[in-house]
Amino acid sequence: MPELPNVVVGTVLTLDGKLIDGAIIEVRDGAGHPVRALKTNKLGQFTIAAPLRNGQYEMEIEKDGFSFDIFKFPAQGSIISPMEIRAKSAANSAQAP
Repeated sequence: MPELPNVVVGTVLTLDGKLIDGAIIEVRDGAGHPVRALKTNKLGQFTIAAPLRNGQYEMEIEKDGFSFDIFKFPAQGSIISPMEIRAKSAANSAQAP
């Protein structure tokens, strides 16, 4: 649990709850401008160290082989509960022979 307001922490998981390491997370402000870029660690966790300004934000998550919805959240000068972001599906990928 974060100790400072507007600090974002969370975990990225597969649809069935397995950890996803190396997922790229782009955080954008309400106008769609990138404000942070992160990568999940081996435990699928991410942390934004510096607090965000108050406002509306969205996160876009990318990881080969997975598909995610855009995750929207507010930063309102209070503690933000840890987030759990799950892939909506595994992307179909062709296997080389």
